[in-house]
Amino acid sequence: TGDDPFGTPYRYADVRVAEADPTVAADRRVASRTAFDALGLRLVGGRWFTRDDREGMPLVAVINHAMALRLWNGRSAVGKRFIDGRRSRQVVGIVADVRTFGARREVKPAFYVPTTQTYPDPVLLVVRKRPGAAGVERLVAAELASVGARIEAGRPRPLATVWWRQLADARFLTIVVAV
Repeated sequence: TGDDPFGTPYRYADVRVAEADPTVAADRRVASRTAFDALGLRLVGGRWFTRDDREGMPLVAVINHAMALRLWNGRSAVGKRFIDGRRSRQVVGIVADVRTFGARREVKPAFYVPTTQTYPDPVLLVVRKRPGAAGVERLVAAELASVGARIEAGRPRPLATVWWRQLADARFLTIVVAV
């Protein structure tokens, strides 16, 4: 496991297309049906998770473009299956690549599994608010507190701050070159 820029752990997984194929290292992330929209991710093929993607149903995943290229060499990955450990998952969607670890780093293969088919621990809560909306942090904290004592909420951070920090190395190099 490691920490992503949001400060939450995620898991690495070795994935492959068939039992005999070599494995590809991929980032395994857990997401709700609404997380992609809240994060502003763009669907480039297939679909998002639905209510039907739940426990007891066939395992599904949304993968990033880098994983689609790596496992299927540019052929359509929607509807294809890959093996995550001992579990077979069907690709239902493909999202555009996100440079999670900075603008200059290579995009790694990644896949997202629905929260309704796994039990993440801990959970990163992403809340999208309207510009100018006030008191959202307080409302979220109160809602989390009402769920139970098992939830420990960290300090909220605006997504813009997280992305700004990720661009720090690129900004520094731009300033050096300009000088």
